[in-house]
Amino acid sequence: PVMQTNIQMNLKAADGNPSPTYVHNTLHRLGHRSGADLLGAPWVVAAARHQPRLAHPAPGLLETFTATATVGPATDARRARLVALRVAAGQPPTPFLPGGPFTAQWSGFLKLDLNGVYQFHAVGRGAVAVRVNGQVATTVMEDGESYVAKVLAAHFQQARSAGLTPPAEPARPRLPLEAGLNRLEVTYESPPAGEASFRLYWSAAGVPLELVPPTALVHDADAPALATGATRRLGRDLFATRHCAACHAPAAPFGPDAMPELAADAPALDSCGRRLNQAWVADWIVQPTRYLEGAGMPRCLSGTPAEVATRARDLAAYLATQTAGGGGAPPINTDGSTNKLAGESLYAKLGCAACHHLPGDQPLPQDQRLSLAYLNLKWRSGALAEYLAAPQQTFHWTRMPDFHLTRAEASALAAYLRARAEPASRAASTAAGGDAARGRQSFVTLGCVSCHTLPGVPQTAPAPSVDRLAGKQWTTGCLAPTPAQRGRAPDFGFEPEARQALERFLAHDLDSLRRRVWPEFAARQFGNLRCAACHQRDGVSDVWSALEARQPATPAPAANPYDAEDSPTQTIHRLRPPLTWTGEKLRPEWVEQFLLGTLPYKPRPKLEARMPAFPAYAAGLARGLALEHGLPPVSPARPPVNFELAKAGQALIQKGALGCVDCHAVGTQPALAGADTSTINFAHVPDRLRATYFDRYVLDPQRLLPGTMMPRFVNDAGFTGVTAFYQGDGRQQFDAIWNYLRTLRND
Repeated sequence: PVMQTNIQMNLKAADGNPSPTYVHNTLHRLGHRSGADLLGAPWVVAAARHQPRLAHPAPGLLETFTATATVGPATDARRARLVALRVAAGQPPTPFLPGGPFTAQWSGFLKLDLNGVYQFHAVGRGAVAVRVNGQVATTVMEDGESYVAKVLAAHFQQARSAGLTPPAEPARPRLPLEAGLNRLEVTYESPPAGEASFRLYWSAAGVPLELVPPTALVHDADAPALATGATRRLGRDLFATRHCAACHAPAAPFGPDAMPELAADAPALDSCGRRLNQAWVADWIVQPTRYLEGAGMPRCLSGTPAEVATRARDLAAYLATQTAGGGGAPPINTDGSTNKLAGESLYAKLGCAACHHLPGDQPLPQDQRLSLAYLNLKWRSGALAEYLAAPQQTFHWTRMPDFHLTRAEASALAAYLRARAEPASRAASTAAGGDAARGRQSFVTLGCVSCHTLPGVPQTAPAPSVDRLAGKQWTTGCLAPTPAQRGRAPDFGFEPEARQALERFLAHDLDSLRRRVWPEFAARQFGNLRCAACHQRDGVSDVWSALEARQPATPAPAANPYDAEDSPTQTIHRLRPPLTWTGEKLRPEWVEQFLLGTLPYKPRPKLEARMPAFPAYAAGLARGLALEHGLPPVSPARPPVNFELAKAGQALIQKGALGCVDCHAVGTQPALAGADTSTINFAHVPDRLRATYFDRYVLDPQRLLPGTMMPRFVNDAGFTGVTAFYQGDGRQQFDAIWNYLRTLRND
């Protein structure tokens, strides 16, 4: 039936035009789920179109914003994953526009693998116009999730009919789309007051109402507006991540709604001497990019190579005297007694290789992983293990995630890494030594405490306010193009593109620092935290999977792979979950708790991988991912549990009914089918999932999660095989199960 839904048919009557009756009867004989699903009112067959050719096709759409309440033009553009947004009243839709009413436009293409006839549905507040291949798809804006539930119910009600029921909403056209690229143009106007929200859905035969998926969206990456928007964001991001405001503070504080990264810290230095080897610190000060390409730390010393080396040794000598935090638990011992094999196993299970590489590892194409070759030079004895056990202890905004390692695990992992890294003697280029007193004087003079925490060190006189940098001609200072022009200013190693982006930002977009836009924060941190190293998104494979594909084939499984808990057979429930629908799937409160690392349980207990914590980023990611999908950053209040439905739901999940208990534990009751099929505990589902996602997933699990073991319980008409409850109506049965799940304790 799925193939039949998408077969392109050329059925004509004697006059050469399609005959709706003949089409319907033919589809009925073929066993099509509903002939009427392909029939418009009237039937429309699109003439073959010339397929556009894009020089540089890229996922997503071009999204252009215009502020409508400002004097003069105020526009901005960016790439959008989805045709969706949500902006609180009075807040800006992008950091480069003021708060207030705005217009948003999405342009690009819908990319289909097969022909189909689709309807488009706009849900939200405001006004909208959607055009596909030049034809009006809809200008009707529906209000809220209640509309989504109504259309989903109508989809199955229509399927249960004889197939000739006229469309429920004849004003909404059914558009035949071809395999390949179909031009999409959407214009949305926010309401004059209150929250702005918009989500674009589509539906078709075999496709119940859903948000248009990101895998179906394509745009031309060469669009000039995108280049301008990317330059603006590069300058803003560099200003924040290079801590420019630490030296160039604004005349007035940025305020609570400022760009979140402006509040990021830098590594604390009060325990530097206890943690880091003095020779490495001196080397790092001379040239940070030797160890970390794109390091945020600039070269702060100027002069001849000999002068720079001497001052670096002095600074390192001073920092070696900073040994705070040595009390409490004894150091973690990693010298000789640790089982390096256990560390190697942990390195593989945690997916460390997805972000890092060690000497001897085979490189990946365009490898952007960070090298761990210098660990022996950098870390003092026991300090690496302590860092792995608590990465945020001295640097809250570190990108290094917290895997909640035990002391034994941290010790084993550190021992393995040290055994694989280069010997310290091979990595050092700057000898130890130096004068600590001179180093302290340099530390004060350079203003290092503008970025780094070190109690007792006075702050130097502030540099010029950032407000005074606007429009400056950069012939001297941090952005000067040559060392001679830069003088004693820090050298960030900016390439011409970065330098020009910063110059443009300082001249035109300083106000954007005072505007916080959570979806853009989430997009930045998705890249910064390397989420794609471990997780697929939008159909793009992750780095970890690419590495696993290079490994030798696993041993053949036993005759019955479900017999043993440690079977090498992999299911999607043993793999890292894809992140395509994260903002729509998960409740933001749960996401924040999960990323904080305070969730008291592991959602997939049999998954070898371990989701780490990112405490500094948790709240912003949770809010941004929800808003990106056009959903509120705080879950709405739920209706009371219907205990009559819950009673039926409890019966429906049992063996002999839908059999959910085979694969799902229910509180303390384990899954009946064994460890390999065991997946999310039912007690955790309502705490974790949005109800709207649950409704979509149970209707067609494979569509949202290809490869899932979750079966499709409903047929094309929306009925299950369990007729003892609600005459087999799948939607009513799933609603009953949802109510039952909400009665379970989430301990």
